[in-house]
Amino acid sequence: MTIINLVDIGVFSTFLPYLFVQIGMKSKPHPMLVSMFFLMEPLISTGIGNYFFGETLTIVNWCGAGLVMCCICIFPKSSTKGIPHE
Repeated sequence: MTIINLVDIGVFSTFLPYLFVQIGMKSKPHPMLVSMFFLMEPLISTGIGNYFFGETLTIVNWCGAGLVMCCICIFPKSSTKGIPHE
């Protein structure tokens, strides 16, 4: 049973995410936009842990998630001036 769990972790949390990143990078998005989407990974992981596994979040966790979300929302408005439009 442990080997099956290790294979699942290796496939679903390592191989597939990196495969999807490589497939997505073929469309040549701007690096700043890609980094913005990578900032969302901890928020999604925290949300999944909270919703599906019942993990509790402290006020510090909520403030950190809110701060990251604010930065993600502000980022495109402040940095798209230098992005060439295709």
